Amino acid sequence: MSNYLGIAAVTASIAEIVSDAVTSKVPAATVTYAHPSTLTVASGPQVNLFLYQVTPSAALRNQHEPHRTGSGHLARRPIAPVELHYLMSAHGDDTAFEPQILLGTAVLALASQPILTASTITSALATVSPDLDDSDLANQTDRVRISHAPLPVEELTR
Repeated sequence: MSNYLGIAAVTASIAEIVSDAVTSKVPAATVTYAHPSTLTVASGPQVNLFLYQVTPSAALRNQHEPHRTGSGHLARRPIAPVELHYLMSAHGDDTAFEPQILLGTAVLALASQPILTASTITSALATVSPDLDDSDLANQTDRVRISHAPLPVEELTR
C-alpha cells in the first residue's frame, strides 16, 4: 500500500473504470460503494463495489521490512502489501436485463484493463474526490493488478 489513502485510491480508480464503461451502455447508470445491507436500488441502474475483505499479500508479505542505514535512519519506509477483495453487484430493471448488461460491461472493462496505470489513477482521483489528492498510489513502483476471483459457496452463504 502506498500511503494511508491507497485503499481508497484503488476503490476510486476501479469505480472510474467501471463507471466509464457502464455509462456508455446504460447512460443513467451509477457506481456506488455502499455496504450491501444499506444499498438502496430504487434510484436507478447501478453497479455497487463493496470492499469486503483485506488480506496480506502472500507474494509480497516478506518484503515489508523497512530498510535502515548504518546510523539507524530510515532508508525505505515500510510497506503494507495487501490484497483487496471487492464484491461487485449490479442492480436495475430486470425486465430490460439492466443488471446483466451492467455486470457484463463492468467485468469486461476490468478484464480489458487489468493493471491500474498512473494515468488511470490520476484521472480517477481528480474526478472522484479532492480528499484523495494526497494519495501517492500513482507514483507507486508496483502497479495494482485486478483479477477475477469467484466467491466460494461457503462465503456466499455468510
